[in-house]
Parts: sequence; structure tokens; C-alpha cells
Amino acid sequence: MDLFDLKLDELKLRVKVIAEELESNEISKVDEFIVNGFSYKLYFTKTFFRNCKKNKIWNTPGFLTALKNTKYGFNRETPRSIGGKDGIFVLDRYHKPKNSMQHKIFDRLIDNPDSKLKFYLRSLGLPITNTIAIRIVSHHLRLLGILVEKDSIYNLVLLDCDNEKEK
Repeated sequence: MDLFDLKLDELKLRVKVIAEELESNEISKVDEFIVNGFSYKLYFTKTFFRNCKKNKIWNTPGFLTALKNTKYGFNRETPRSIGGKDGIFVLDRYHKPKNSMQHKIFDRLIDNPDSKLKFYLRSLGLPITNTIAIRIVSHHLRLLGILVEKDSIYNLVLLDCDNEKEK
């Protein structure tokens, strides 16, 4: 059963199990699903887990709701967020003024040669090139990560979170 078919209390239990896996592993596959004919694999990283815990959003109703918004998929035809829409959208490095999401994904991870991003991608057998910075948008918060397409599968690797409202 896809994670977005679960009730929030069932999803909360599933996320609790994943948290236990992340205590001893650097990365954990959360789910595989199909949206609009596209296959997805969703991964949590230890970095994501720690950042969500630090921001006190791990396994909260807002976190679970944002997670369930993967059900909308990523649409290459309209990759940018339209106000009021939930789903998976591109996080653009050129947006001005620069916001906290850009700082977290680009400065701390993608552009930082000392980040764990390359390690995560290598451990999943994913290419380091052609990554797309994404945010899973919810009314409550944003889950931040990257999308890497390989073998006709969209791999979503979550790395951070942002619970500040967009300006």
C-alpha cells in the first residue's frame, strides 16, 4: 500500500519504524509508488531525520501531511509551485531574494563539497549530475530534497525541512 493511502496514525507508525532504521543506517527507502504513470522511490536520509527532529517536526501531523503530498507527483510541464498548490516542485537557485530553503539545499548540500549528498547518491547508485532540487509543499511546511531520474524512475531523496512560510 502506498504511503499516501495510509491513515495518518498508520503512517505515523511506519515513520516510527523508519526512524529506528535511521538510527543505524544513513539512508532508508520509505516507499515506491506510481503517480500519473511515473514510478517513484522515496528515501529518507539521516540528515533529513536529524534536521526534522531538530526543527521539532518529525512525525507531527504537519510532517505526515506534507509526506502524503508526494501523491501529487512531480510534473515536468509545470515544475514550479503555483500559489496554494501542494505537491513536488522545483526549488530554484535563482529566486530573489534568497530564502532559507535555497540556503539549506544549495549552500549546505548541493554546492558544499563536504556535504553527505554525494555519499547518499553513490550509496543508492544514482548519478551525481542532473539532480533537481525539490520541495514537497504542504500548507504546514516544506520537505526539501533532490530528485534524480534513473532508469525511468524518479528517486526522491529527502535531506532537510523548512517550516517557515514562503515570503
